[in-house]
Parts: sequence; C-alpha cells; structure tokens
Amino acid sequence: MQTLSKSLKGITDTIEVPFKNLGKVITPGPGHVILCTGAPGIGKSAFALWWAIHMPQPALYFSFDSALQDHAARVVQMLTNIPIEQVKSNMPQWEEFLKLRFKTQPMMFD
Repeated sequence: MQTLSKSLKGITDTIEVPFKNLGKVITPGPGHVILCTGAPGIGKSAFALWWAIHMPQPALYFSFDSALQDHAARVVQMLTNIPIEQVKSNMPQWEEFLKLRFKTQPMMFD
C-alpha cells in the first residue's frame, strides 16, 4: 500500500486523450478505469467505443446496454463512415474487414 503523496511520484505514463479540453480534466494512465456517465442517448457508448478504437494502446471496453452485433456495426460505421443502416443490412461482409483492421491489436468483446 502507498500513501497518496507517494503515489504521485513517478507519474509519467499517461494515455493521450482525444480532445484537448478533456486532457485538462483527466490524465488517464495504464490500468486506469474511465467511466462515462450521463443522460440516456447523449453518446456515452459511442464516445467510449470511438476512443477505444483510436487508442494506440490496448483498451478494455465495457457496455451493459448494447448487443455485440450493435458494437460491431458501430465500429464498422466509425471506421468507414458508411451509414449504420447500410452496415447492419449486410454484417457478414464486414467480418474480414474487422479481422484485417484489428489484426495487430484485436478488439475483444464479451
């Protein structure tokens, strides 16, 4: 166990945040948990998933309110800018795309 003052020494590993103003509020590091909260429908899951996709380090993404297929479709939509309805209309065609895109840093969902 450490005291709070000792825990502040040597904080050098930080994870880049996607927006400059957000970086003024949080400085996440390896092993940190970031929880997005807010009203329904404001984009919490979309923001967290977008950040996880674009993060150069591995990330663990939890969502308690959406199906795995919805996340897969949203990832494809975010990476291709193809409308989500069009992506969802033919999900099997995107399987190889996702495998190739995340070959070196796979995204795992459960």
